[in-house]
Amino acid sequence: MLGRWKPILDIPTPNLVVGRTGLLDLSRPIEELSGSLAEVRLYAGYAGWTGGQLEAELEQESWFVVDAMEDDIFSARPETLWRDVLQRQPGRLAMFAYAPNDPGVN
Repeated sequence: MLGRWKPILDIPTPNLVVGRTGLLDLSRPIEELSGSLAEVRLYAGYAGWTGGQLEAELEQESWFVVDAMEDDIFSARPETLWRDVLQRQPGRLAMFAYAPNDPGVN
């Protein structure tokens, strides 16, 4: 779960990801944090790699690595987030925003 913290914090800073957004410790009661939180969004999923797999995929340029923007995490349009992030990238990377959802129809 990710939370965006209010500018003035009265609790220790969480594990920040970008800007005022950080990971929440779900073992703590949310009531302890609620006064300092501006927003919360829950993400669910799993991605796993074998030893060295991710490093190899990065070396092969199988992943796009771009700078994070705090507003992306709380986007009001998560269904278009992938396209929105790619469209603002410089150079050839932006063209991937227009790729079809199913590469088989390309």
